[in-house]
Amino acid sequence: SVSVPLNVNELCLTTPPLWKGLGTAILPLDMATESIDDMFDGCRSEAASMIDLFGVFEWHFNRNFSYAWAVAERNAKKPAHRQLKDDHAVALHMYTQVKFIQQEFNKAVQTGKHEYNTYGFRFHYLYFYLTDAVKVLRQNSTSCVIGFRRVSSYLSQDVLNKAIRFDSFTSASMGWYPSSERFGDESGFEIVLCHGADVSLFLKLGEAEREALIPPYEVFKVISVKRRSEQKNLPCEVFPLRAPLSGGSQSKGGVASHRDGGQQLPFKN
Repeated sequence: SVSVPLNVNELCLTTPPLWKGLGTAILPLDMATESIDDMFDGCRSEAASMIDLFGVFEWHFNRNFSYAWAVAERNAKKPAHRQLKDDHAVALHMYTQVKFIQQEFNKAVQTGKHEYNTYGFRFHYLYFYLTDAVKVLRQNSTSCVIGFRRVSSYLSQDVLNKAIRFDSFTSASMGWYPSSERFGDESGFEIVLCHGADVSLFLKLGEAEREALIPPYEVFKVISVKRRSEQKNLPCEVFPLRAPLSGGSQSKGGVASHRDGGQQLPFKN
C-alpha cells in the first residue's frame, strides 16, 4: 500500500522520507488490508453519542495528545461550514499542522485493523472527528475533486483495473503536481476523488494551498498506467485513479465492504 505523508508542516504530497534512498525498490498498490477504514456508515449518531467517553480515556493515557489538542483549540481556524463544530476544526488542524500527531496517528491507522475495536487504538476521538469533518465538507460539494500526488518511489505496474486504497488519510494537490526537485519524479497519481474533501480553508495558507484530504475508506480503480518511456512529456510514471461508480466503502457500521468481520463501535476491552 502507499503510505501517507508524515511531514504535515510542509504539507508534503509525497511518501515519507524513509522511502528516500531505496533506489529501484518497487512498492505495491493494494487494499491496505491491515489499516482502518471506518466511515461510520449507518452508525454515525451512535458513534457521536459515545465518542466523548473515549476522548476522556484517550486524553488521560496520551498526555502528548491531550496537550496538543489543547494548543490546537487555541490555534485552529473557526469552522467554515455551519455543520462543522469546533472539534471538527481542531481535528483538521491537528492532522494538517501538528507533525508528531500526524506521524503517530498515521502509523496507528495504517496498522490498526486488529486494535480498532479495543482500547489499544488510542486515536478514536481524532479519527471520528477527522472522518466526520471530511464527510461534512464533502456534503457541500456537488462534484468529485481532481487531485495530484507524487511519491518518491517506483510502484508496481501490475495493477491495471485493480482496486486500491491509501492506508490512512492522504493529501493531494488540487492544482498540479508539486516540484519534482522537492518531491521526486518517480511516480504520481492523478486522482478523481469523490469521498475526499477540499480542506484548504483549514490550512496555514488557506485557499492558496488548495489541498484535498482523501479518507482511508475511499476505494479507487487504477484505470491505466502511463509510462514516460511511452509519453516523454509525463512528469513521472502516472497512475490515474478513479472511484468506482458505487463510490468508496459502503458497508454498514462503518467498515468497508472489502473487509470480513467489520470494524465498528462500540469498542471492547
